[in-house]
Amino acid sequence: MNEFTPVRNVEHSQVVLDHGLWPDFKEAKISNLVFRGNDDLHTDNRRDEVTIEITFELHDSKQPTIVVLQFNDCDSIYMGELNHQDPICDLTFTYKARGTDIEGDPLPRSVAVHFEEVFGKALFFNCLKVQALERRLKYDATKRH
Repeated sequence: MNEFTPVRNVEHSQVVLDHGLWPDFKEAKISNLVFRGNDDLHTDNRRDEVTIEITFELHDSKQPTIVVLQFNDCDSIYMGELNHQDPICDLTFTYKARGTDIEGDPLPRSVAVHFEEVFGKALFFNCLKVQALERRLKYDATKRH
């Protein structure tokens, strides 16, 4: 298991599978991007754990869908002029070694997440866990406004 495979390694990946396959994020747009810190307000303890939740619009020609992914315990975050108006060129996941603990045992690997936008803008970061939260139709024909 050296290679990160979204279908196997994303928690709850079955939520977003498209006929058993991981969805194609090419030409997707980020419609919502949320960063959350993990401060404990009751004890005044600050922790550096950051959660990133991203909502994508996948532009399938038949049925545009919304997919929500959550990335837990993020660090080394880089945002290079990220703009939700520009479509994503690619979304990749790879494992990254994190070194060893004080006793010399290897730490659990992190996941390097990289969003490359069409015009060279990017978002990349490392996280410890990737979760699929939701997949739904962008337009629900059963609801009338």
